[in-house]
Amino acid sequence: MEKPLILLVDDDPDHVELLLRSLERGEGAFRCVVAENLARARECLAERLPDLILADYRLPDGVGKDIIQDAAGRVPVVILTSHGDERLVRDVFQAGAFDYVTKSPESFVLMPRIVDWALREWRSRTARQRAETALIKQGRFLNVLLEAMPLPVFYKDAGGAYLGCNRAFERATGVSREEMIGKTVMSMPGEQNEILRQNDEALFLRPGMQRYELHLPGAEGSMRDVILTKATFPDAEGNVAGIVCAVMDITAQKATEEKLRRSLEQNQILLREVHHRVKNNLQVIISLLSLQLAEVTEPHLRDVLLESQSRIRAMALIQEQLYREGDFAHLDFHHYVSSLVSQLVAVYRTEDRPGSPSPRIEVESVSLTLEQAIPLGLILNEIVTNCLKHAFPESCSRPVEEREIRIGLWRKSDHVLLEVADNGVGLPPDLEQRRTRSLGMRIIDTLTRQLEGVVRMEDETQQGGARIRVLIPALHDAT
Repeated sequence: MEKPLILLVDDDPDHVELLLRSLERGEGAFRCVVAENLARARECLAERLPDLILADYRLPDGVGKDIIQDAAGRVPVVILTSHGDERLVRDVFQAGAFDYVTKSPESFVLMPRIVDWALREWRSRTARQRAETALIKQGRFLNVLLEAMPLPVFYKDAGGAYLGCNRAFERATGVSREEMIGKTVMSMPGEQNEILRQNDEALFLRPGMQRYELHLPGAEGSMRDVILTKATFPDAEGNVAGIVCAVMDITAQKATEEKLRRSLEQNQILLREVHHRVKNNLQVIISLLSLQLAEVTEPHLRDVLLESQSRIRAMALIQEQLYREGDFAHLDFHHYVSSLVSQLVAVYRTEDRPGSPSPRIEVESVSLTLEQAIPLGLILNEIVTNCLKHAFPESCSRPVEEREIRIGLWRKSDHVLLEVADNGVGLPPDLEQRRTRSLGMRIIDTLTRQLEGVVRMEDETQQGGARIRVLIPALHDAT
């Protein structure tokens, strides 16, 4: 490490020699540069800045204190005097000298210690000044930042006394910072002060952050809904020094939320009424078709009316379930499948069709949107109707007690799989022709495309019968 450089300004050769001997010897020796007058000293300062200046008070071309201005606070200046008095000392320190030393044999011997102390004290003082300057700049920056914030902000000490606030807080509360500084919350007007005090106390016990909502008076006396976000801040030793709090006024937001809530309630009532009327209208149509069925004896026409009635019933069942559950955006398809299949089996299990199969239902609780539920319900209605009508004709050899129809609905990753299988006579040989001629098959194909899905029809190879699978994307599934 390089030794400190000392600029010695003195025109007395004897004093200079004594000082050089003292400063340049020993383990803690210094490097010295000598200037016999002010002019030479200024040349040395221009060439290189020393670590410390030792300057005699009286010089041929001035006084030693004149060098202080040239040093400009960059290095410490110690003035050497032959005869010190109160006036001279005051004059030296007013000029900005770091210290002064009266020349004597003892002071020459102790000069290394004096210089070493001066250097260490200078570095310490300079570091403190820099830290203080940095703190002042930081404080000014924080004050500007605090004043620029639109949110009201206040801060307290560890005893709960207000230290200050920003202008936004003054505007929001109508209380000036001069009125609040030094006071606690309990000495301020307000009905919620005890709650504020208790929350502050809890935050002091468990330092960190705290956030809660409260009803507080505003600047004009009106009550405001606010969210208080508080945090503790530490002192230099790391202990809790106080609390800073930002206040967010959510009165307008709460009013908007309440308005939206009332609007939503009104819309739900209206929507429930619409679904109720749609359900009733569909039930009226079903009843009219039942009256018509009572007058029709021709089998083909009865089948047409029954199929139309089952399609309407499939849609009416969705409306009924939506109305009952109160969720008009999504439908739990598990209960729907069970109800629909039970209705269809009851319709087609008549004296004319004594061999109707027993249903076996395996359906997961899958939630579908209304846009998915109605088409998929109609698809299920057509597939189950076809099974009940055609899977077990009179020529079917399977015993009645063994006949079954299996309905399954599962969630498969991002798809929903609907599967209907039976152990009847299987698919007809002219299936492709029927898909173009049969209204039911056309409904299945059209609605599947509407759902952006695919339908697969195949014969069962193990148990016999047929299997129909419908796979649709669950893009709008709410599960």
